[in-house]
Amino acid sequence: MENKIPEKLNFDDFFNPVHKIFKIFCIDFESEKLKNLTKWDKIKKFLKLCYITTSLISLVIFLILQIILIIIQPKISLDDIIEFVGRSVSTPLAFTIIFLYTKRKNQIIKILNQFRKIFPKYKMSEDKKKLQNYYNSTVNIFGKFYIRFNSFLIVIYVLFLIKGILQNDDTVALRIWLPKSINRENFCYKIFEFIWTISITVNCLIPLCSNNLMIVTFTTILVINFEILKNDLKVALNNSKIQLKDLKLIVDRHNELFEISRNVREHFSILLFIIFVQGSFTFSFYCAMIFISTDEKQISYIINIIFGIPTMYLQYHYGQKLIDSSENLENGILESNWYNIKNKKIKKSLIILILRLRKSEYLTGEKWVTIQRETFTKVRNLKFI
Repeated sequence: MENKIPEKLNFDDFFNPVHKIFKIFCIDFESEKLKNLTKWDKIKKFLKLCYITTSLISLVIFLILQIILIIIQPKISLDDIIEFVGRSVSTPLAFTIIFLYTKRKNQIIKILNQFRKIFPKYKMSEDKKKLQNYYNSTVNIFGKFYIRFNSFLIVIYVLFLIKGILQNDDTVALRIWLPKSINRENFCYKIFEFIWTISITVNCLIPLCSNNLMIVTFTTILVINFEILKNDLKVALNNSKIQLKDLKLIVDRHNELFEISRNVREHFSILLFIIFVQGSFTFSFYCAMIFISTDEKQISYIINIIFGIPTMYLQYHYGQKLIDSSENLENGILESNWYNIKNKKIKKSLIILILRLRKSEYLTGEKWVTIQRETFTKVRNLKFI
């Protein structure tokens, strides 16, 4: 069943997938306080929930677990306690720092306000089918596939976790994080193990899903705006009576799009860098463990690999979309009859626009992917004698 867009494409329609996640995380947006909020305000609430609420809740859980650990193992050394507290607090602390950094710069709210300001309200052009496909891809990836797929994997992961607890088999997370001197035969330890692993899973999943969703939503809206701008520019250039003020409006819209692209890149670059490094190491580690582990453990490692594939796909695929959009807009200008325009000022403006389009904004983790692409291009172009 195709998700049809209206004749006038509203900005809030692109956040329907975000709205679906609210229900998955049992957020009651029908309460008296939140009932009258727009989707726009609900997004802000959701972001606050992702970055600070999950961090504080997980921090409290980890402190409670620390008390349980001391009760279970009263003779545990001070070094082990310090090591455990440091490791357990690091994850929620990292998310809290990211949130405070975001709040201080107010970057996401700035991006959202910019999007709402520039998003066009006019009717779709002849490329409506292409824009429809962009819209469907956003809704289908998150509304139907990504969230359900990850939810299914979580259920399987929890089942394997319960099986491991019942069979007195430590999970990977516990072997890495817990002190070796702990008494694993105590019944309270099983409760501790279950709460610990679930809290890590939830704490990592919610920010990951929300960040990926926002990246896809932002880049999809940017790409669609570039396509609409390309069509408007094509119509304007084919008009023999084009005036400089008409071109100025198009150039202003183009500059706003690139400013938003830069803001999106600046905000998500750290998160994408973390995802890139974490995803690469995790993927390599679990691939190696599949070959050296027992048959029973192989399934759990395979599940963890499948967890990381959608994340890495989103980073590379949607990070490339902004570059492709710039190239398409540049090609659209070059293929038009702009050189037949008699007004020299308009010609100069178009040349400046082409030069700006060749300096694409990269939505990637720092400079890693850019460097890799340049290196690959150099190697590919080498001629061996």
